[in-house]
Amino acid sequence: MRLSDDEHRKLRAYARRRGWSLNEALRRMIDESTAGRAADGLTPGLFDSGDATLARRVDEELANGFGE
Repeated sequence: MRLSDDEHRKLRAYARRRGWSLNEALRRMIDESTAGRAADGLTPGLFDSGDATLARRVDEELANGFGE
């Protein structure tokens, strides 16, 4: 991975403040930024309608005006 001098300086400072190596800082930032994401990069579970049948009836709901 290529970083600009400024990016490298910021990463070194970030890692140093936490007592981590550069590699550890990168691993942790990657883990944090991708936590809870599906393989396609989307975050699952952002909406809970409370209706367990909604997924099966989505076309019906859309035809009914999408909740109107």
